[in-house]
Amino acid sequence: GTATVPYDAGIAGRTEMIGDGYLEFRSGNPNGSFVIGLNDEPPSATSFTDLEFSLSIQANSTYFVFEDGSFIPAASYSIPNTYSPDDKFRIVRQGSTIHYQTLPVGKSSYVTFYTSTKNIINEGKRLFVDVGMYTVGGIITDITVGIAPNTLWPGYGFTSGSTNQPSYINSYFNNLNGPYGYPSW
Repeated sequence: GTATVPYDAGIAGRTEMIGDGYLEFRSGNPNGSFVIGLNDEPPSATSFTDLEFSLSIQANSTYFVFEDGSFIPAASYSIPNTYSPDDKFRIVRQGSTIHYQTLPVGKSSYVTFYTSTKNIINEGKRLFVDVGMYTVGGIITDITVGIAPNTLWPGYGFTSGSTNQPSYINSYFNNLNGPYGYPSW
């Protein structure tokens, strides 16, 4: 996004999550806001209202769950909704249920902070990774799509982590204003 037009940059993955799996990522810094999640209707998100199951990562180091554009209040979460830049997040699909998880820096296991009350009616429904950038400065790193049983699949613009190279998307990726004059994903 830009300072005047929020959600003007986005990207959608091509990897289909048809059954159990997860989307995992880190927020690279707390200086920008973005929404990332699972969507059944690519192309990329132009707003949080476009995503079925998503996390909105805010520049003030907080996060919120949105489902079909509806805000899920932080009072519904099992832990405070604050994060550090190196914390990991997961949106997990398990059968017809979606779980939202975080792995704070220094911890060894994920914490489920919210389980959706919205069930996926068709367990074979295709879901795709989708991202919408709200402000300049948002960086998403270490994006992984895990498909059961523990197989990592790369999607468009994402790496599985098997290259041993950092993978990231920044707020310049859709507008040719990256540091090298082309999209930097």
